[in-house]
Amino acid sequence: MMLGADAQIVLFWGPEFVALYNDAYAPTIGDKHPKALGRPARENWAELWDDLEPLLRGVRETGKTFSAKDRPFYIERRGFGETVYFDVSYSAVPEADGGVGGVLCIVSETTERVRAEAALRELNGTLEQKVAERTRELEVVHAALRQAQKWKRSGD
Repeated sequence: MMLGADAQIVLFWGPEFVALYNDAYAPTIGDKHPKALGRPARENWAELWDDLEPLLRGVRETGKTFSAKDRPFYIERRGFGETVYFDVSYSAVPEADGGVGGVLCIVSETTERVRAEAALRELNGTLEQKVAERTRELEVVHAALRQAQKWKRSGD
């Protein structure tokens, strides 16, 4: 079912969180693919394991879904490390005996949007600062002009 989906999906199965994912997910992990497929997550996500493992373990132990918008993760995936952002939903996958066998993760990378919004906020902040500075300059010029007009009138 998950293989043909357009959504980026990874299933972390068992106590070692063996990674099984679809083709849509592969670009998300860059050069970790294909070696990560069918392997324990810790082997290929070591740089973010201290962040990822508690999330996966929490879902596996409680059976409760974890979801977040624009969740930051530090990942090495294209020859260098970077902080990236994802909308994530991690859900427990039940086994026949009622226990939790794994964690189904549906993700959507939002890094480009998050970075664009941050750049826009910075640009807006810079623009607001420039407008405020220019307004102060104009107020000084107008005050000087009014003073000059007063002197001219008093001199006439």
